[in-house]
Amino acid sequence: MRISSAQLHDASVRAMTSQQASLSKVAEQVAAQRRVLSPADDPVASSREVGLDVSLRASQQMQKNQADLEGQLQQTQNYLDQATDVLSAFKSSIVKAGSGVLSESDRATVVADMKALREQMLALANTQDESGNFVFAGYKQDSQPFTRTAAGVVYGGTAACAKARSVRIDSSMRISPAPICSVRPLPANRASSRRQVSPTRAGCY
Repeated sequence: MRISSAQLHDASVRAMTSQQASLSKVAEQVAAQRRVLSPADDPVASSREVGLDVSLRASQQMQKNQADLEGQLQQTQNYLDQATDVLSAFKSSIVKAGSGVLSESDRATVVADMKALREQMLALANTQDESGNFVFAGYKQDSQPFTRTAAGVVYGGTAACAKARSVRIDSSMRISPAPICSVRPLPANRASSRRQVSPTRAGCY
């Protein structure tokens, strides 16, 4: 079989073109620091890469959720610590009011202090976070949980944990970013048709 010079030339050109294409592909891979530049390069590896990318994004989102949740829970704990301080001050005022050496003016001052502490406690019970959600309202976070009425302070939140707002912190766990308030019933001799509680009667879990 005889091979002409033209055939040899064409074969050489095709080989050079193929080598140039391969070198160009390698240069692109080196520049991108990736072996697979398109699904056509390796369909199986490309499919696996897409799955890994989805898992990575989900993991990053859950890590962000964990950080956000930790900050919210820490802030909630700060509110509870403040409420504890208010209760301690209130108890001290009660002890002081029981002193037999106080004058009527002194007792009036103690009463005024106790009223101020009561208002401070109510304000803490109706605390809102940076998003405007009421921290101690259960899942009804857009409604003020504690309201003053003629009969006393009424709790309008909810303890329905099933409807609580939650965030995912890993592939199998969701946690509520705000405490769910469980309202304890009043003693039988003080019960009424409406749930009446003071901020200190709601346990947050």
